[in-house]
Amino acid sequence: MLVLKVNSECLSVICSAICRNEDFNFEEIKIFVGMDTRPSSLDFKNSLLSIFSILRINIIDLGLVTTPQLHFAVLHSNTVSSDLTKESKFYLDNYYNQFSSAFNKFAEKLPLRSIEECTVDVANGVGGVALTEVASKLKDKLSVTIRNNGDGVLNEGCGADFVITNQKAPFELEKNKCYCSLDGDADRIVFYSCDAEDSFLLLDGDRITCLLVHTIQNLMLKTELSDRFHITAVQTAYANGASTDYLQKTLKVKVLCTSTGVKHLHRAAEESSDIGVYFESNGHGTVIFSRAFKDFIQQNEKTSPDFELLQLLIDMTNSAIGDALTDLLLVVSCLNYLEWGLKEWSGIYQEWLSKLTKAKVKDRYLLKVTNADRTIVEPEGMQSELNKLIESVNERSSKPEVKARCFIRPSGTEDIVRIYAEASSESDLNEIIIGAENLIMKYLE
Repeated sequence: MLVLKVNSECLSVICSAICRNEDFNFEEIKIFVGMDTRPSSLDFKNSLLSIFSILRINIIDLGLVTTPQLHFAVLHSNTVSSDLTKESKFYLDNYYNQFSSAFNKFAEKLPLRSIEECTVDVANGVGGVALTEVASKLKDKLSVTIRNNGDGVLNEGCGADFVITNQKAPFELEKNKCYCSLDGDADRIVFYSCDAEDSFLLLDGDRITCLLVHTIQNLMLKTELSDRFHITAVQTAYANGASTDYLQKTLKVKVLCTSTGVKHLHRAAEESSDIGVYFESNGHGTVIFSRAFKDFIQQNEKTSPDFELLQLLIDMTNSAIGDALTDLLLVVSCLNYLEWGLKEWSGIYQEWLSKLTKAKVKDRYLLKVTNADRTIVEPEGMQSELNKLIESVNERSSKPEVKARCFIRPSGTEDIVRIYAEASSESDLNEIIIGAENLIMKYLE
């Protein structure tokens, strides 16, 4: 207790000096705090709150919330309501009411709904708390069954990453039903189903991008906005080439590739065009609408049903960050608008064969890359040899529409490098991986 008292006094003195020197007042700050369901969260939050109280900072304690809910509250405070007297209930009510209301209104405007129920694996995380509240507000528009809701270990044998990595569901599936899995803090989502032939259908972030672009583009064509406003899809180098091909050749939209990490995709989507749709393959993403586009839609909302649907899609989107709960509502709305089930969605393209592997190295910093991680700068000569390998595979490919590719990038946390390759056949894929591993031994060992 004595140590805490001394530290508190020192902290108060230091911060007071900063305020005087910088003409700054901590009491004008508002900090949002939330916690998840992990056992360590409460102690960690209380420690933070004790520090903030010493500094006399305004605190909004949101309690148990998802990461995207926390981001939404901050964005709402900065852009809609900066009133320091608002309490946590104000921000949480806004979150639940805005997105559920937009979903319900969108559903009411459709002649029929192809998706009326969905089973959601919440990975034993905090998403179960928020989804329970969202589901209670969807009336009869979507029946939600929640699985893995806190009765097991976080992300163990369940969750979005489990489904992607193992290419299987965390529980037994009924045929032709809609399922999805969140990650532990509810910012990622992937969908899946089992068709009549018992095939496992995985709808990841690449397919979510295509679905959202297709729907928004369809509504823009109906409202004759395609020449006035433009859509850009933002992906990473890990996006399956078939999805990029579909976006560019079928939907004919601009596609940008950024470095791995959602912060890079979010920034590119904000800066790229009027509508930026971004998702990593793991299911983390959202849609960014420009102020000009939002203002135009709002001004014309009452002129046609299609403008109203566009406005509701905007209202249904958490543009602050990738949000698994709002993405769930968006995806179901888009499928219902297009009158697609998960099988029709899965059928928009066939994925190209791909493989992701890794190799240990003594010093990952010897490998330097550019061009969104796709081009090796150092060691000199390594990229040119990789190019020759890919060219050789493409020259004798039996499927010229499938362009083989490969990139090698260093891990950000450990002395390994990651190899990602795509090709038209297993033999070509293995040849590329083995060739890439040989180059790693030659240049990095």
